[in-house]
Amino acid sequence: MKVREMMTTPVTTLEPNDNLAFAEELMTVERVRHLPVVDGDVLVGLLSHRDILAAAIPSTSDPSTEQDVAAKRKVRVDDVMRHDVETIGPDDDAVKAADILLAQKVGSLPVIDERRHLMGIVTESDFVSIAREALATGIVVPRTPVVMTKVTAKR
Repeated sequence: MKVREMMTTPVTTLEPNDNLAFAEELMTVERVRHLPVVDGDVLVGLLSHRDILAAAIPSTSDPSTEQDVAAKRKVRVDDVMRHDVETIGPDDDAVKAADILLAQKVGSLPVIDERRHLMGIVTESDFVSIAREALATGIVVPRTPVVMTKVTAKR
């Protein structure tokens, strides 16, 4: 399976000058945890919900208070987003995308062309949906059991 066959499109995006309050609201409305940041249609970064939480904005116990929202309105997405983003191409194999997600411990991969134009996004949820469909149709590849050996140190 190719990435283009499983990627989500169209993609909800942010711009670098958007603020964190807007970004957080957009994540809530769209029910996503990752938003690619584009300049035009060129990928320039990625903002995750975790990035917003880690922004160290003085917060009350309720993140929806006026004080918290006002503080987030003052912070630009460009100041918090990750600029060095793992990406994948539309013609890459889906297994490669899964390998990157697992190895890099990221939840999403923006799908870009050779000019960094955003074409879609692949997320952990996309793979869970594929796994669910495979399980429902009986197409299951059993995992190979991992054998752990006890290692003891010599004194």
